[in-house]
Amino acid sequence: MTSGLSLQGPEPQSPTLSSSGTAVSSAPSTAGRVPPDEYTHGPFEKLKDPEDATSCPLQGYPELAKQIVDYPDFEAFQSFKDLSIKSLLYYQAELDDIRRDLHSLEWKDFRTEEGREYCVRADHLLQSGDEDDDRAKRQLSLITTMRRVLKDYRAYNKVIYIYPLCYLLT
Repeated sequence: MTSGLSLQGPEPQSPTLSSSGTAVSSAPSTAGRVPPDEYTHGPFEKLKDPEDATSCPLQGYPELAKQIVDYPDFEAFQSFKDLSIKSLLYYQAELDDIRRDLHSLEWKDFRTEEGREYCVRADHLLQSGDEDDDRAKRQLSLITTMRRVLKDYRAYNKVIYIYPLCYLLT
């Protein structure tokens, strides 16, 4: 049994970017507009030397920062934990590559009579790095890179996991 009701309405119209009077094309443009005076002027203009008046910040971020300092309960910052975790993963991948490359260099050195001394005594490696020994220079360069990346990784790791704990405890 069918009824005489029709559930179909008029054809749906999609907005276009033409000048035909649709909602999209009739929206006012804000490109190149100057903000209202309330955003560009303030009490700092009445000061004799506003550069020295640090207690009267400019509007925008300077004023927002002062408000957060004056009212710490307003403080709300994103942790960007997803990006922090990704960054740590990239550090780990970089350190894994360094580990593999360093191990390979150490094995190549160990297989030669001269290079074996680098594995046995670090002072020989350091002394050879000052000379024209390319193997020692490559290994020392990789060790320097490893130290830098490890330092950054550990510092970053502390910021992500230790700082929030300290923040909660205070």
